[in-house]
Amino acid sequence: EAEAALEVRARGAALDALRKAVHEELKGLERGVEASLASEHDLWREYEALLPRLERQVALLKEDMKGEQESRAALQSQMHAGLDAISAEVQEAQAELGKG
Repeated sequence: EAEAALEVRARGAALDALRKAVHEELKGLERGVEASLASEHDLWREYEALLPRLERQVALLKEDMKGEQESRAALQSQMHAGLDAISAEVQEAQAELGKG
């Protein structure tokens, strides 16, 4: 009977130690989850802080691209006008030569 009581106490102590270990492990996991959530929250705040700047940069790039396209179109228009003027002068010169 004393032997059985010792065995019961030993098993009880082992179960108590196991319960404490599980409890500590759960506390550690909880801290890890909390840290992960805090980190995720920090990353989200950084994203939210960066988003307006990124949107402004995209808007500026779009404006630059639009301005570049407009400049290119204006330059092409000037080139075509210049080529048309040269072509007209060449035709005029050919007509003069044809009269001569």
